[in-house]
Amino acid sequence: MNFPKSSPDIPWWSGNARLPNLSGKLLGAHVAYAGLMVFCVGAIAAFELHVFDPAQPMYQQNLIILPNLARLGFGIGEGGKVIDTYPYFVIAALHLISSAFLGAGGLFHALKGPDVIEDKFYGYRWDDANKMTTILGIHLIFLGVGALLLVSKAMFFGGIYDSTISQVRLVSDPTLNPTTIFSYLVGLKGKFWLASVDNLEDIIGGHIYVALMCIAGGIWHILTQPFAWVKPLFVWSAEAYLSYSIGALSLMAFIATLFVSVNAIAVPVEFFGPTLSFGFHPFPALYSGDGTILTSRIWLANANLWLGVVFLGGHLFHALRVVGDRPPVVQLVYSSVENLSDTNRSLLFAGATSLLFWSSFDTLLPTLPQYIADVGGSNQQVGIVMGSLTFGLLLFKPTMGALSDQRGRKLVLGIATSVVAIAPLAYRFVDSIPLLILIRAFHGIAIAGFGTSYAALVADLSPVEKRGQLISSLSMARPIALFIGPALGGFLMSEFGYTTLFFSAGALGLLGLLCVAQIREEKKVSQPKTSPSAFSDYWQLLISPRFRIPFLVFLLGNLVFSSSSIFVALFIRETKVNLNVGWFFATAAIANLAVRLILGRVLDLYGRGLFISCGLVLSGLSLAVLSYAQSTLAFLFAALLEGAAAATWPPMLNTLVADRCSSEERGRAYSAALSGLDLGVVLAGYVMGSVAESLGYRGVYSLCAGIAFLTLIFFITLINKDLSSSLKFAIGRESDFYALEKAKKLKIPKN
Repeated sequence: MNFPKSSPDIPWWSGNARLPNLSGKLLGAHVAYAGLMVFCVGAIAAFELHVFDPAQPMYQQNLIILPNLARLGFGIGEGGKVIDTYPYFVIAALHLISSAFLGAGGLFHALKGPDVIEDKFYGYRWDDANKMTTILGIHLIFLGVGALLLVSKAMFFGGIYDSTISQVRLVSDPTLNPTTIFSYLVGLKGKFWLASVDNLEDIIGGHIYVALMCIAGGIWHILTQPFAWVKPLFVWSAEAYLSYSIGALSLMAFIATLFVSVNAIAVPVEFFGPTLSFGFHPFPALYSGDGTILTSRIWLANANLWLGVVFLGGHLFHALRVVGDRPPVVQLVYSSVENLSDTNRSLLFAGATSLLFWSSFDTLLPTLPQYIADVGGSNQQVGIVMGSLTFGLLLFKPTMGALSDQRGRKLVLGIATSVVAIAPLAYRFVDSIPLLILIRAFHGIAIAGFGTSYAALVADLSPVEKRGQLISSLSMARPIALFIGPALGGFLMSEFGYTTLFFSAGALGLLGLLCVAQIREEKKVSQPKTSPSAFSDYWQLLISPRFRIPFLVFLLGNLVFSSSSIFVALFIRETKVNLNVGWFFATAAIANLAVRLILGRVLDLYGRGLFISCGLVLSGLSLAVLSYAQSTLAFLFAALLEGAAAATWPPMLNTLVADRCSSEERGRAYSAALSGLDLGVVLAGYVMGSVAESLGYRGVYSLCAGIAFLTLIFFITLINKDLSSSLKFAIGRESDFYALEKAKKLKIPKN
């Protein structure tokens, strides 16, 4: 069934996506969905009541609704025993009856109601920021009232179950001390953040604060209009609001996962089973101590975990569709590639190539060292083989940069993806350490070629007024691949063995090569030069005023970033903090992606310098926090700062290099400037390894924090033609003196 004015190019199974401009039909769909959810709760409760056996623990019966009703105190006596099931029947019946009314209302609005609601109060436009924040305010008030309902139940209407005394009681004296309540939020109490709460008084007191903040925030949003500086930070459209909502659901799912897994007060052991621990087997999952009983807590925690991942994926998908005038990477889902412009088509396939390239490379990060050891390599030989990548990388980078300028970006991308497809297959058929060293060095050619040609291609295809946004968006493939690749590689190795692992990595590279074939270069490149040599060109560019400071920032910035990544697992183990290092990297990756999506179009509004400066500050703060870290929250906060830093200064410094060179020299310019990244990785292992031996890991992070802030000083004092202009450029008050393409459309504030 198609409604009038619904989008004809979106199929019926897309649901509400057809109805963004039909407010009446959209209301009907929402009411019907509410009825469906209420019906499911009632039906599941009735079914669970039918199969419930009071003689067995509730958590061993695969129940979910009844344990949640039990923790609210319904039908529970001393010792957590169910003494009355009638409240469960009443609640199930009320939900089923309510669902009928909601369903009828949904059908009425969908079939008989007006297509568009014109009423002044109920009508709206998606781009009306004031109306949207009013609707937000109304929802916040509803959330606050919901929190007060729990407070009322706990304080006045029967109480809730307290697992510390194994009976239902009234919470007559909730905690109202803000220091106590907010100490959970900032990680000062316990090691599980909010889930560290260990008494009902704090739980109910926290809900009182949540209710007051939601209601006060709701009233604020209803009575006020968005400030002028807020509007550019958001996209005001139906799909943007959908992405925000799904992102919030993802966050709530992850918080619920934490509570369900480790908290025995809000989620009592009597009803949900023993608390859980986190592990990779081979995918991230939550397990009970003995690993033999499937409890309500186990499947509820894992369901929340993976729903959070799915919601996060949905948030990123819809956010990518609305950021930057719908980037071509996601237009593939909704329109034919053949209908895209050559530029958008090339950007689309370039982004796909990057994701496939880095996924292929990253699947081998945790697995190749094990393979080298299994074929007889010692620990020292494992290090030599893995480190030999840098020989091919550094040796061929100048040549690849020059070749990119002389023969085209597409050719070098093809060479790089071919190498990344061939190298994994070569590993599988070799068990000699010297040959593995040669293959690993050969593998480094892929990184040398891809880094320069991909960056140059994206810069070539990006208009200067959107260059920062596009470079930031299309470099997201790297953190995504770093998040997916190692997990995929570990899974393939443990489940199917090395042959499947290496062939899968090669297949990803081959798919990347197929994507390269679809790229169309629009800009002409210069003819091959006879002199000077690629290496001479490389050094001339490296020492030029345009690129020597970007090179230095790349070098020092990646030195401290790589040091953080190399030693954090060992540091966490040394501090005996109960944190899986996977959570550290996952937090950094999520922060990286989130900051890129949030900033979006803003990256090109206020100049490159401001965001590079902010990123370097965040990097220094992250390392400073790590140097003092002694708790789970401190490590995760440092990861959050690290991810935000990685989302700002590297892509914007990348953009700065693009601004400072012409298309004819861009490949060589990137080969020179980005060499700092590669050299930073090398120095991190050798130099900081020696520092760790002498000063310990805290000493490493303290030194790295100092280097990060020293890098900031170099940048803000030397990046432009003189000290004054450098300082102004670093805070977004002046344009780049060395930029060849002046960004006339950038909104540089004026004094």
